[in-house]
Amino acid sequence: MKLLKRLMSYLLRKQGYRVIDPITQVDLSTPAFMRSPEAVARLKEKGFLQ
Repeated sequence: MKLLKRLMSYLLRKQGYRVIDPITQVDLSTPAFMRSPEAVARLKEKGFLQ
């Protein structure tokens, strides 16, 4: 679920939005999950990334 939320914020950021987590005030625009090769491979598997 958290990964999906981060993916959505990443896609929004690609369109120029900044996504701030309302609770922690952390800028979710930086896709930390993109730095994890396992996560990237999993997303490619599911068809989110080319």
